[in-house]
Amino acid sequence: MRTKRNISMRRIIIACVPPVVLTFVYKMRSVFLVISSSNNYKSKSYYPEAEKKASLKIFWELIVTAWKWGQGRSIEGNYFELGLDCKDRDLRSYVFRAEFGRIKDALNSYSFDYETIFNNKIVTNILFRSWNLPVPKLIGSIEKESGSLYFLSNGHRCPLKDYIKKNDIACFCKPIASLQGRGAFQLEIREGSIFVDAILTSWQDLENRLDPPVTLEEVVCQHESLSALHPHSVNTLRIMTVKADESDAYILSVIQRIGVEVKK
Repeated sequence: MRTKRNISMRRIIIACVPPVVLTFVYKMRSVFLVISSSNNYKSKSYYPEAEKKASLKIFWELIVTAWKWGQGRSIEGNYFELGLDCKDRDLRSYVFRAEFGRIKDALNSYSFDYETIFNNKIVTNILFRSWNLPVPKLIGSIEKESGSLYFLSNGHRCPLKDYIKKNDIACFCKPIASLQGRGAFQLEIREGSIFVDAILTSWQDLENRLDPPVTLEEVVCQHESLSALHPHSVNTLRIMTVKADESDAYILSVIQRIGVEVKK
């Protein structure tokens, strides 16, 4: 309740403050974040074998970029991901995510908001199935008001607790409209025992983690060659395409995404 109240207050403040002032505050905050983490820059390089720019130059380039885009730590992440701390790379030759997003939106000014469709896991799943594209099976969604499990295949409802007692399942719980894995976790039921991310969990703890609306999605078994890269995650390809004219799309880049162990 306190979190929701804080969010509401933040929205009220943002609505009342002039945009020029907000922009200045965001820029100052971004610069402050860059300065506050400057002691860690030597350990953040993705290219340890390359010759590095002077620490002062890295620091200055980060401040300039943070002030320009006002993106805080995301700018810092972009900088090191692109290897801009390396001596042979020029800051002006690279496009940051914030700038890329602005250009992308300007060149894709559709009258319909397609991004909203693809941010909704249920709508995306239904759409892809209508195109006969292979997607993980959605068992259903947990309704916010009743806490019931709604089965997408037949429209039936069942109390989630009853379903868990009677069925052994292996699935992923994902917020319907979340991105980048935020709020997602693996759920497994074996003979009435509940495991969240492979850890034995009580029903009360599971209920506390379920912040509906949430989808239950069957686990995907990947090819053994991909599993060998990191067996505890689904390792995927991100293919970025550019539509240059009315008919053709061209592949701009292909990135292999591999899971890593996160130390808690």
